[in-house]
Amino acid sequence: MNTNTFVSPTFINLPQGSPEWLAYRLAKRNASESAAVLGLSPWMTPYQLWLIKTGRHQSVATAAMQRGTDLEPLARRVYEEQTGLVMQPLVLEAEA
Repeated sequence: MNTNTFVSPTFINLPQGSPEWLAYRLAKRNASESAAVLGLSPWMTPYQLWLIKTGRHQSVATAAMQRGTDLEPLARRVYEEQTGLVMQPLVLEAEA
């Protein structure tokens, strides 16, 4: 594959936080897990991520994670007001 070629992503229509969205995230590696995959995350090792992805351990939201989830709509709205750019939660999938 030519590395200079942009592959258009596929939009996956799943409401953020829904059971279907959670199941999809469990089955796929997503961008927020890349640091763990590479062994660069200060919060999770590759082994811990493997345990979660294989159902051997459940991910538990920390207070900081829950706060981020709770504040995301407000942060998105403030960003949109300041930049004029519309941001919406999306699930994108691209072929590797």
